[in-house]
Amino acid sequence: MDELVFEEDERGPSDALRLQFEALQQFDDDERATAQAVLEGLILKHQARQSQLRLQPQKKKASR
Repeated sequence: MDELVFEEDERGPSDALRLQFEALQQFDDDERATAQAVLEGLILKHQARQSQLRLQPQKKKASR
């Protein structure tokens, strides 16, 4: 389905990230788990900030 909906390489990582992900293959299991935990933490932080930004305009409207 992705092939029908998305352009080629639209969902994949950029070339720079792809090279970094390939480098992770050289890590041992513990190092890879640490890198994955750091990445998950960054994603969660970003998602929380985006969620907070989406709620801010609603708070301003509600206080009027």
